[in-house]
Amino acid sequence: ALDPPAVKASTAYAPPPDENRSNPIGLQIFQGACASCHGWNGRGIEQASAGLLGSQTVNDPQATNLLQVVLHGAHMTTAQGEAFMPAFGAAYSDTEIAAVANYVLGHFGDKHGDVKPADVAAARKF
Repeated sequence: ALDPPAVKASTAYAPPPDENRSNPIGLQIFQGACASCHGWNGRGIEQASAGLLGSQTVNDPQATNLLQVVLHGAHMTTAQGEAFMPAFGAAYSDTEIAAVANYVLGHFGDKHGDVKPADVAAARKF
């Protein structure tokens, strides 16, 4: 989805005031570890390459790629130069990564994420 309701109500630096609080752990982790680069509106703060809005990654309810990127990080070369995302696999538990994955799927993809800690544990092996 290119225009999820949560994103439409967000700015780059703030979530909507009525953000769904059903996933407080995911919201807290996104706020602390992700929002400063990706932005609450999903357009990326410093680089467009950090944009999440409209990406296949946030529109896959299985979160296959999302889990790999959160766990292991990412590195790519863009027209603007090098871009990378650090790995968060060592910093967060399977439960916490499942929570932030479900939050990202809901906020940016308007998808109901059902990522479970066991899914994260399995993704760690790749």
